[in-house]
Amino acid sequence: MTQRFGGVSRYFAELARGVARTGMRVEIDSPIYVTDAVQDLERDGVAVKGTHVPVFPGVTWLGHGMAKLSSARGKDAIVHETWYLEQRRRWPSTIRRAVTVHDMICERFPGEVQGANAQARRKRQAVEHADLIFCVSETTRADAVDIWGISSDRMVVTPLASSLPIYPRSRPSKPFILYVGHRAGYKNFALLLQAYQSSARLRSDFALICFGGPRFGDTEKQAALQAGDVHHVAGSDAVLADLYARASVLVCTSRYEGFGLPLLEAMSAGCPVVAVRSGSTPEVGGTAAHYVEGVDSAELARTLETLLYDESALMDLSERGLARSHSFSWDRTAALTVRAYMEVQS
Repeated sequence: MTQRFGGVSRYFAELARGVARTGMRVEIDSPIYVTDAVQDLERDGVAVKGTHVPVFPGVTWLGHGMAKLSSARGKDAIVHETWYLEQRRRWPSTIRRAVTVHDMICERFPGEVQGANAQARRKRQAVEHADLIFCVSETTRADAVDIWGISSDRMVVTPLASSLPIYPRSRPSKPFILYVGHRAGYKNFALLLQAYQSSARLRSDFALICFGGPRFGDTEKQAALQAGDVHHVAGSDAVLADLYARASVLVCTSRYEGFGLPLLEAMSAGCPVVAVRSGSTPEVGGTAAHYVEGVDSAELARTLETLLYDESALMDLSERGLARSHSFSWDRTAALTVRAYMEVQS
């Protein structure tokens, strides 16, 4: 587990906690890990085998290399691998192996993801060796079946959930539009930046805040200056939760998502959502988000200009989002996972 915040490491930490609550014994076997979320798992009944280390250059490479030292105990154990490793350990024949496919981005956009071909190869190998394949959305499962040509019989959909704290909704001194995550390539952030820059009304009345992803490079800094009141913010879950609580709207411009966690996080916080209709976003947002097609910045600008000055429409999206978010929980994810574990053991 070599991510400090969020992402795949958060998924496995929350899954381990939820599965342990069902009474099943859970052990995280990671010789070294940097994930903050893992440190609190032992008090929740999860056995943690490994050492927490600070982030340092090469920690991912070292962690993956040491993973082959992991060992499964018990003839009925299920090994749920947390990533797609180049050097796969040979497990005893009694061990059942599980893997989670989080998205098919490397396969769908190989030219837009660094190391996409290598990661896609490792993922395919992991899937071929697995007895059980979890997918975080129906979209991801359908894409895996379509791209790999494999049967869906071993595949189980276990949707994600939000782990963020929930703060009361509040109004900042200057309202802002929120964007969360990476911005390059298929994430399509340029669509939002162009829409914002093209609207004198939006630039005058709203800031645009980007949370997460890399800091603005020189090109993005110049584009942000030209666009108007645009800022990059980094920080913890608490910082992100506070932004959701105060944002006028979250805008998701991605051309593809395996799940689309920011949509769910925003809805859980009562933050209205505008999203490009693509990948799994309609699966997560349902009828609680406002969708655009994602190819026309003018359309997005018109949508934001209409929505952000309509308090009743914003309130309706907020209420529908809150209701929609209740359909997702880590306990539900864990229950679906445990059911699949038991079926593969039978």
